[in-house]
Amino acid sequence: MLAPEWTLRLTQVLRLLPVVLVVVLSTPAWLVWPFLPTQRQQFVLDMVRALTAWTYGPTGTEQPDTVTHTDANGQG
Repeated sequence: MLAPEWTLRLTQVLRLLPVVLVVVLSTPAWLVWPFLPTQRQQFVLDMVRALTAWTYGPTGTEQPDTVTHTDANGQG
């Protein structure tokens, strides 16, 4: 049986694995960001916010303050 410290570390790694996967797979979207229409830019931002919220977990105690809506220029 694994020690509690190892179980915690393994859980953290498994929790971050989807984040790394999404970052790698979304690289083409970030490269063409300036050429995306406003609606697509907003979709990418929403995806990043959802992924960030999921990564912090259900407590949200470590989650930074988020802007509820931003336009294409990142202004709230």
